Amino acid sequence: MTASVPQFLGMLIACGAAAGALLARDARLRYGCALVALIAAPVLIAGDVWGSSRLVALRHPPEKLAVAVAAAVVVAAAVAAIFRRWPWSFPSRPSRSCPCGCRFTSAGRPRTSSCRSMW
Repeated sequence: MTASVPQFLGMLIACGAAAGALLARDARLRYGCALVALIAAPVLIAGDVWGSSRLVALRHPPEKLAVAVAAAVVVAAAVAAIFRRWPWSFPSRPSRSCPCGCRFTSAGRPRTSSCRSMW
């Protein structure tokens, strides 16, 4: 492994938070872990490519980088608002695409998915 100590710690934080977001039973803990993972992953990627020519072109002038970051935040907030307002618009909900007929909740009521196991 060629990662430095800060990179390795960042990977542990991002992966641990993603695992917590998937496995936590408490909604607040799940959302907090998801937030940490969604912040840590792009920071790790940006740190890895910070010196590349494509990012150097984006960083100079600094106003260009500020506009790009602001645009990314606005797009992420708009997508989150759409998914919150119209949950059916999120096409890849894991509970709805499970092939094994597992149970999930929809509008607060337990439902059984219509798919059946293929094996």
